Amino acid sequence: MWKDHPSALPKARYSDYAHLPFTFGQQDPIKILPLDVKQSVIDSLERRHILCVKVRPNLTKAQIQDAISKAAMIYIKRPREEQNYYIFSKPIFSANKEYAYIEVDQSLRGNTYIFRYVAGKWVKIFEGWWIS
Repeated sequence: MWKDHPSALPKARYSDYAHLPFTFGQQDPIKILPLDVKQSVIDSLERRHILCVKVRPNLTKAQIQDAISKAAMIYIKRPREEQNYYIFSKPIFSANKEYAYIEVDQSLRGNTYIFRYVAGKWVKIFEGWWIS
């Protein structure tokens, strides 16, 4: 079984695009916020893939960096189903319905697939990957 097979992700769930959960990747910015910031502000920033770190005023740069590291470690320890999301495009079919094109976006990177309908089933004939 491959590592991202649905049975390997027992807590996976459906979410529409407007409610995608926060995901932390290489390109995600970090926002330092005061302790009294409203949760609605944090939720809004996290929907835009910004890691929010609440800190006390007057911390040193080293202390702020430590708080960022701790926040990132808490995130990394979450189950994989809470760290990633997948967006599946609607398939695009050739005029004769023999070929299908689909993209799968996974947290700012993805795969492109082309399938061909052969002998009653879809066979993958091309797979490419991309990073945004």
